[in-house]
Amino acid sequence: MSVTRFLIVTSFIIAYSFSHGQEKNIALKQYTSENGLSDNQVTCTLRDPLGFMWIGTKDGLNRFDGREFYVFKHNENDTQSICGNGIKCIELDADSLLWIGTAGNGFCSYDFRTGKFKTFNKDNSPLNSNTVNDITYDRYKNILWLGLNHWGLQVYDLKTNRIKTDPVLVSKNTYYDVELKDSIAYFAGIIESAKRIEKIGKFRTKTGPLARTLNKIVAASDGKLWCGAWDNGLHEFDTETKLLNSFSIEAGQPIKPSGDEVVSIAEDDNKILWCGTKTSGVHFFDLKTKAFSDKIKLTKPITTRINHIYKDNFNRMWLATEGGLYCYDPLLNQFEITHLPVPPTLVRVR
Repeated sequence: MSVTRFLIVTSFIIAYSFSHGQEKNIALKQYTSENGLSDNQVTCTLRDPLGFMWIGTKDGLNRFDGREFYVFKHNENDTQSICGNGIKCIELDADSLLWIGTAGNGFCSYDFRTGKFKTFNKDNSPLNSNTVNDITYDRYKNILWLGLNHWGLQVYDLKTNRIKTDPVLVSKNTYYDVELKDSIAYFAGIIESAKRIEKIGKFRTKTGPLARTLNKIVAASDGKLWCGAWDNGLHEFDTETKLLNSFSIEAGQPIKPSGDEVVSIAEDDNKILWCGTKTSGVHFFDLKTKAFSDKIKLTKPITTRINHIYKDNFNRMWLATEGGLYCYDPLLNQFEITHLPVPPTLVRVR
């Protein structure tokens, strides 16, 4: 190895070792209705195999190619249009069908090959509620889990293309999120905390004052389930849904049942959980140290509710907020200016 190359490599290693513990400023790119987004109140995001980003809003579904937005809206005169404009969730199955849940019009599928939507609601199917909070594809069972408002859970069988009526997984509870880990489905519902399928709709767990009602469940790379709830904590569960630890998002403050909440969570490529909240922006939780980091900050704070956070297969982080869509692209943030001390053993070569 030449002296020049050795010094370059050594400088990189030293720079990394020093900067690893220093503050990291994250720059986000914002998209709003001024860029063509159908509505600034963004609820969910997803990237499809063709490379399009799909963005659900409270007034329309958007397809984004990186430059322009194409908007899908319900047309009362077209039975093959999207079923409603208030989008709650988006999911993709193994056959590349897009599934869209709405705030009051049931759910529908979108076929890329035909460009048509197919609607399922209380009028034309056994669906028990037209408000679909979550749709999750279960690749192990080839089904969709439907988390409903005030009507528990239902299952859509992708083999028969029907909502299953036997068994009927219905309670009169509300479920906000479904997460899969090692072929087991976990559910977030009101008062029931984290549930596995064998306990759904049977009884309510004695959870104590913390993590009683969950907004979001994420199966992280450390093997644990991490949850946001109707309190100001981030909660760690094991796979038996036992609450292990709780961490306040407010430094030095106890966890309390009212106030700010973690409503969205996603893990980035550095084992950092991005925790989106109702009122205080994004908090960054390091899975390696099990602590919130004060070294990672956004260059421009987000002041509105962060409804959803999504990491795509390019390690970009997409934030769906009440004030538009934000994107963090690590490839555009890789060169950062960091002032480092010069080690005395490092000889400058002219």
